[in-house]
Amino acid sequence: MGHILIGSSSNSMKLRMKPKIVLIRPGIHQTDIDFSSSLAKRGFQAFLFVPANIDIKGMKVDEEVKLVRYKVYNKKSFVDYPLPKELLKNIKKIKPDIIQINEDFQPYSWISAHYCKKYNKNLVLISEKYTSATKFNKTMITLIDFLRLSKNVWEQSRVIISHGSATTKFLKERGCKKDIANLPIGVKIKEFPQKKKYNIKAPLELVCVARFIPHKGLDVLIKAINGLRDVNLTIIGKGPLENEIGQLIKELKLQNRVKIMPYIPHNKLYQSFHKSDIYVCSSIREIASTTIPEAMAAGLPIIVTDAGSSKDFIVDKYNGLIFKSGDIKDLARKIEFFLKNHKLIETMGKRSARLTEKGLNWEALIDKYVDLIIK
Repeated sequence: MGHILIGSSSNSMKLRMKPKIVLIRPGIHQTDIDFSSSLAKRGFQAFLFVPANIDIKGMKVDEEVKLVRYKVYNKKSFVDYPLPKELLKNIKKIKPDIIQINEDFQPYSWISAHYCKKYNKNLVLISEKYTSATKFNKTMITLIDFLRLSKNVWEQSRVIISHGSATTKFLKERGCKKDIANLPIGVKIKEFPQKKKYNIKAPLELVCVARFIPHKGLDVLIKAINGLRDVNLTIIGKGPLENEIGQLIKELKLQNRVKIMPYIPHNKLYQSFHKSDIYVCSSIREIASTTIPEAMAAGLPIIVTDAGSSKDFIVDKYNGLIFKSGDIKDLARKIEFFLKNHKLIETMGKRSARLTEKGLNWEALIDKYVDLIIK
């Protein structure tokens, strides 16, 4: 890759070979690992910090990426966040040139910003938050903003990147004055080939990939299909609400129509998409789904919530439909639309695939990211 320009946001640039970048991820997805791998292939030394409590079995990790597993808070609300003391210890040990964080209002964000300021390093904020979610969170974020903790992160950041319109709006509403670069989540199109054969008969096969956690809205999705005939659902994922979701399926007597698959290797996920007709994202709040562009590349139309930035992937009634977050009846109407207009599944699905080819190509977006952080 040659020499890369490295330096703080306020000081003169310096030259360094193979800069070290630490990526801190409260939570983990194959996309995060692939992202780190892509940076490594472009000449970075990539260190991916991931929670020790999350199972990464089956995820493909290239040798170029160095995984750092960190201990997390015991409190449920901070289940995926690193202990500050341990985090700082690991950062100092690595001595990175760049630290990438995904939030501006968590202790790990403030520690990272302080480290970068003290040691004249680069901070990159890829903001993935777009709402305060609960009254408690709203109060806490208001207090954090009053104390200028997030502002310190914004000011220290060499570049701020948003994955979608909702995140950009959230940052600006809270007083962020810096330029915000929009960079959508990409997809490795070759790994999610477009399906060639579309089903033209009932039943309608829905698929959803999600962790079993409250804000994914899986209960909303299950209740939405309860009143519809000729609709089946496959949920791929696992998480702390597995028992509750399983009990709901039994209560509604949907055992023959709702199938749960706890795990599918990421490189086999496209096969599940090919067996399905429509991908559904039912989250009551969603940043920007990594799975939606994958399902689009595979040729599926999308039904997506209007919450967050995932709706940015969809042109309503062109390659999918958008429903009101948390509204069971509205989601049911959107599913019923495809029951009554089955032929549009292929039309919209092919449009989804074309949209990923035009604007969501993985390699092109990684190149844009590198240009942003080393400019």
